[in-house]
Amino acid sequence: MLRAVKPTLLVVGALTTILLDGLAREAAAIPAFARKYRTSCTTCHVAIPKRNAFGEAFRRNGYQIPAGDERYIKEEPVSLGAEAWKEMWPDAIWPGAIPGTFPLAAYVHQRFVFDGPTDDKEFDAPHELELLFGNTLGRNVGFFGEWVAYEKGVNAPGLKRFFIQFSNLFEKRLGKAVSLRVGRFEPGIADGYKDADRITMEHPITLDYRVTSAFRVRDAQSGVELAGVPHRRFEYVLGLVNGQGVSVNDPDNDKDVYARAGFKFGGMGLDGSGGPEGEELVIANNYVDNSVMLGFYGYWGVATQTDSNRVAFRNEFRRFGVDARVNFGRNYLLAGVVRGRDDNPSNTSARDVDSTAWFVEMDRVFKPWIIGVVRYERLEIDGKPDLTQVVPNLTLLARANIRFTLEAFLQPSLDEDKFRTFKANVLFVF
Repeated sequence: MLRAVKPTLLVVGALTTILLDGLAREAAAIPAFARKYRTSCTTCHVAIPKRNAFGEAFRRNGYQIPAGDERYIKEEPVSLGAEAWKEMWPDAIWPGAIPGTFPLAAYVHQRFVFDGPTDDKEFDAPHELELLFGNTLGRNVGFFGEWVAYEKGVNAPGLKRFFIQFSNLFEKRLGKAVSLRVGRFEPGIADGYKDADRITMEHPITLDYRVTSAFRVRDAQSGVELAGVPHRRFEYVLGLVNGQGVSVNDPDNDKDVYARAGFKFGGMGLDGSGGPEGEELVIANNYVDNSVMLGFYGYWGVATQTDSNRVAFRNEFRRFGVDARVNFGRNYLLAGVVRGRDDNPSNTSARDVDSTAWFVEMDRVFKPWIIGVVRYERLEIDGKPDLTQVVPNLTLLARANIRFTLEAFLQPSLDEDKFRTFKANVLFVF
């Protein structure tokens, strides 16, 4: 009888049993920021890694609580100077701080995959192990890093992101209007639906597609970025980066540039105004932020590549995008579209390749620990359909820092059943 049961059903049954057993016990999440503030992951996240409105304000503010960070800190930092040094500046070094403990957290995926195209059934465990580190170095100086210790199918794991952020420069005059980020980071052009802010295992097509191997929107870049919230309802981003996802040994001296403008109507302000205040960080119904967020962005880049004959050639490309996020009660409606042009993507006579990628997604919080997602997405290269995909997802939170996910990748443009992939994933952070 056991052989007649499909592997997918066994996985669903096992996950459900484990989850229901887990929900019966009390627990708390303790990644790096949760330790610092002695608060749950749900303060900033609907479900890891998807941030709520307060979590977005916390990120924009350089990993500081917008309504006065110091009074919420429970894990005291080590001071690097006396407070009186501020009055003596510039004849003394401005006092700073370092975290009281090393601010390290682990991010682990365990996965089961049924791959339709290859008919493989595989326990992909562990799928990925990331070490995340982030904190502040005194007021308005924050840092964040991501080290991939192991990832299935990646031969050279390593440092994915690491940057330092100087927040709220000229704060007395300009408030939260100017922040500077330096290092290697995910470009801030797609903040309306960032790759690191998704629930699904599959990346949204607008951030993930390539015309050539040299560029996709979600790739981390090395460079500098100016950003800020001049008004509680408006944000901007300006960036200058190496391009091609290269952190060292940039193959040319050309730099890529990008820009974004975002507007939010209703809900918590982008600067955290209207968020929780008081002695404790308590957010009831943390997923509710009745609002509309619109973003407009552009990316202008140059890629130096090598063709099949090992001849170097130059490809100038552009991407222009619009994204939207609507939150009403328990529901999130997300959408995005990107138009692109590559002047010379393959060094052949077929120049000027146009591309269009778009998606529409609905997220529903059925219970604080049960979230359903369905996304429809499409990619066209030179006006011809390249990919059409439906991604349904069910996410269950056994704890604030432990989540179970069932997800499918369906391609309705292809009739064969083989073009269906199912994944079951356990993600935990500590």
